[in-house]
Amino acid sequence: MTYYKYDQHTQAAQARFDTKYDIQPNGCWLWNMYRDADGYGQFTINANKKKYMLRAHRFSWLIANQCDWPSDRPVARHTCNNPGCVNPAHIIPGSVKENTEDAIRNGTHYNGTNSKKRACSTPIGNFDSLAAAGRALNVSTRKVWDRIQQGYAGYRYI
Repeated sequence: MTYYKYDQHTQAAQARFDTKYDIQPNGCWLWNMYRDADGYGQFTINANKKKYMLRAHRFSWLIANQCDWPSDRPVARHTCNNPGCVNPAHIIPGSVKENTEDAIRNGTHYNGTNSKKRACSTPIGNFDSLAAAGRALNVSTRKVWDRIQQGYAGYRYI
């Protein structure tokens, strides 16, 4: 994958990248530009007359480590459990299995042991599961999960 390489195009985009996050008191560098539905920042690199879109936290790791992404470690794992964080000190390469285990352990995996059946609080009340909250709010279970993960006011696990 050309856009996961550390090269002159990556280096040229670094100054632009450094203006697109805010440093938080907890050490996270919070991406303040476009984020996808899962909360991950998106960043574009212009290379060879083409535009390449990649996740901002991966780009941050490339810049900090000045090397290509390890091909045997395809996933970027957040040690801070914050998908919007681009602090390279909070990002480690890993396997899909390791990333899934992290998500299940942190209670953030959508299909994890505790996610759908986990009790939650919403602006209209407390529920014994995300599915029950979704039915009451007339939205999908995934939408309730997204709102909790993205920190919407009044949405949290209990």
